[in-house]
Amino acid sequence: MNSTMNQTAELMIYKNEPLMCLITRCRHSNPISLGVAFFVIISMPLTIWAVLSQTREQYGEHFVTFLHNISWSVSIIYLFPFIIALTLKYYQAIPELFQYLFARLQNPDEEKQARFFEEIGQKFNDKWSTGIILFISITLNFVYFYQTLNDDMRWLSTGTILQNLLHTKLGFSPVGFYAQIIQIFLIYWILVLIWKGFVFAWALHRFFKSEHHDIVIDPLHPDDCCGLKPIGNVASILNLILFLIGFYLSLRVIDKILFQNSHVFEDIGNPMMLGGYLILAPLLFFLPLRAAHKKMLEVKQAFILPVSKRCEQLFQELGEIKLDKQSHETISSLEQMEKMCLKMERIIPVWPFDFKNILAFLGTIIVPLLPVILPFLIQFLMGES
Repeated sequence: MNSTMNQTAELMIYKNEPLMCLITRCRHSNPISLGVAFFVIISMPLTIWAVLSQTREQYGEHFVTFLHNISWSVSIIYLFPFIIALTLKYYQAIPELFQYLFARLQNPDEEKQARFFEEIGQKFNDKWSTGIILFISITLNFVYFYQTLNDDMRWLSTGTILQNLLHTKLGFSPVGFYAQIIQIFLIYWILVLIWKGFVFAWALHRFFKSEHHDIVIDPLHPDDCCGLKPIGNVASILNLILFLIGFYLSLRVIDKILFQNSHVFEDIGNPMMLGGYLILAPLLFFLPLRAAHKKMLEVKQAFILPVSKRCEQLFQELGEIKLDKQSHETISSLEQMEKMCLKMERIIPVWPFDFKNILAFLGTIIVPLLPVILPFLIQFLMGES
């Protein structure tokens, strides 16, 4: 057991992330301190700089300031500190989950466990993902740069930075250029999180498909998830992060329509991110949970099988006995067995989550989209009129 815990403790799923490794080297590093550090070091300096350096008195009443650009101001102050903090919590929860799963094995084999940790560690920390994701992040941002600097002037674009290089109508202001560096970092951070979410799902499927992983699944476990609720708990952390990202996407749409008086599709990033969100959010929530589904279903069927066989036996007895006291006892037993079978069918879960997890998932998908749908309706009605 101690050996397993030591091996799991060595499973760091962000070894190939230089920034995260540097942050977590501090002995006081934890999700709360990371979120606070982001707020103090990134959010507040950007906000103060942007508010003090650019006002509507300088550029006119239609100028979009940092505070009016809610997709930036609200998200950088209120949303991203939590997203950054929860990311570390998610990364830390994954090794703890595998430690819990290995503790539930009937016949643990330390050598095979060590190989398993080595295998998934290589997947989490492959050599190419960091570079590829960084390249994608920079490429996407340069497309955004070109589009932003050919749009109307706002707090991001009151200077000349990159104007000559990109041959655009406008250039970034110093504070706007600083904000774009932060944006590249945040997009990279989220893309890495999404990638590791899919690797986590793969690792869980690998765990449950391995023949030597004879895990104890208790159909009547008090957690109402056959003892596998920690899988749902880890999925819920990522679900909460996705909820915050979805809320950020809603702010982008509201910002574009109501504050910048433009169409949502004028910014190519909006439809791309909304479409990607609607596809990726359900996948990242259900794929890890589905890993345990087949095993839980097999255990449930095996658990109910004796009761089903007993019901079948009682049915056969009814056809062979006469209507007397013995037949009434058989009928009574059959009714009890049928009720028990139906109750077990109802209460024994085949997914490692409970009703609260489902509500959280629905909230992740629906709530962030409500502010998106309403501006679309408003814009449609105004366009029709």
